[in-house]
Amino acid sequence: MPVPLFRRCWPFCRMPARRWPVHCYGSAMTRQRWCPYLRATAEQAGDLEAATGVWRLAGDPQPAVDALRGLLTADRSRLPVAAHTITEMGSALLPLVPVAEPRLTGAADATYPARDVQVLAARVVSAAAGDPTTALPTVRAVLVAGGPSASRAADLAPMHPAALEGLKPVLRERLGDRWCTVAAARALWRLGTPPAELVAPLVDAITENGERGALPLLVETGAVQAVADLEQLAGRGERIRTSGADDNLVWQDERLRDQLRTGVAALRTA
Repeated sequence: MPVPLFRRCWPFCRMPARRWPVHCYGSAMTRQRWCPYLRATAEQAGDLEAATGVWRLAGDPQPAVDALRGLLTADRSRLPVAAHTITEMGSALLPLVPVAEPRLTGAADATYPARDVQVLAARVVSAAAGDPTTALPTVRAVLVAGGPSASRAADLAPMHPAALEGLKPVLRERLGDRWCTVAAARALWRLGTPPAELVAPLVDAITENGERGALPLLVETGAVQAVADLEQLAGRGERIRTSGADDNLVWQDERLRDQLRTGVAALRTA
């Protein structure tokens, strides 16, 4: 896609399309063409994806710091995908620590959007200082509260395995939470839990909810103990409901069965 056209489409793009200029245009000439536009978008709209693009292409973290400050100080924020990947910026996030720390109350806020901001604050403080100790009580509280925010909190655990080893019992409790099963299982695996211990909740997540992330995680962990269950799922007569729309039920079930067979083949050759 020509750069001028992509510029006009940017405000309407979804991820991963917004990563396109960052990953596909790494030359000096491209950085010169893209950075002014991304910088202007970040400054005018507080667009974190654009701001992250400036950091990746030009090495300037300031637009991202400004965009994150806006997210951390908003009463209600719908966090963009880039908010969950900002830990790579490390010490560049130090100016945000005074803004983030008040969010780390040690208790889960009342709403999911507010809890998401708490998890973002935990990411910022942990990445900036290289130590999650300050954030740990709040991360634990959000995990205990469950729901979608808990799945994002679970993703923090493997980033600091030594310090967050104590979260294992809470993560095990979240294996039964349909919003958190895959994130909790991934965190437990990265914290050293044998894949065999995670097979049952992940297979249940596929059976009960058609959870799309469960099968790739089973394959990634090399959980050969899941082969028999996955084969049974792929061949059973009853549909696996992965959609609330009748029009989508059949084709999504067929696609899932194909994926199950592919996953079984991958595990057999692992």
